Amino acid sequence: NYLERVLFKMQELIDLHIEMNNTAEWYDGLFLLEDCEETLGFVFVACQTFIVGTISDSTGKYPKPQLSGKEKERAMKNAPQFKNLRTKIELINAVANYYKHKDEGTPMGQTKEILDAYGLLSEEFPINAAFELLAEDYKIKTLAQYLYVWTNHLFNELIKSSENPDLQEN
Repeated sequence: NYLERVLFKMQELIDLHIEMNNTAEWYDGLFLLEDCEETLGFVFVACQTFIVGTISDSTGKYPKPQLSGKEKERAMKNAPQFKNLRTKIELINAVANYYKHKDEGTPMGQTKEILDAYGLLSEEFPINAAFELLAEDYKIKTLAQYLYVWTNHLFNELIKSSENPDLQEN
C-alpha cells in the first residue's frame, strides 16, 4: 500500500542519516538529530493523512463527507490509552500538527495539551522524542503496524455497530 511505500523510503533516509553519522567526520550527532527531526516530521504527516483517510472511510458514506472535529476526535480516541495519557493516534496527530505549524510559534489547543502530557515541548527535538516514545525500536514500520491495528479495530467497531443498531450513537 501507499503508506508502506512512503514510510519505507523514509526509513531508508533515516538509515542514511545514521550511516552518515557513523562514517562522515563532519556529520555529528547534532546534524543527525536535526535531519531526523525533519524526516520524522514528514513521517508523522504521512501517518496523519492515513489516519484522517481511515476516519473518512469509516463513515461508510459516499461521497465522503466533510468530517467534523468531533468525528475525528471520537475516532482518534477509539484506541487504548498510551502510557495512561492519550492514545497513540492522538499523539501521532498532535506531532504531525506540531511539525506542520512549528514555525508559527507555540502550539495551541489540543496539540499543545497532548504534547505537554508527554513532556515533548520541553525537549530540544520533540519529534525525535515522540518517535522514540512510540517506536522504541526506532523503526518507522512500528508506527505503520500500529496504524493498521487501529484501522482494523475501528472498522470492527463499525461492523459491530451496524450489526447492532442499539450500539450506534445518535
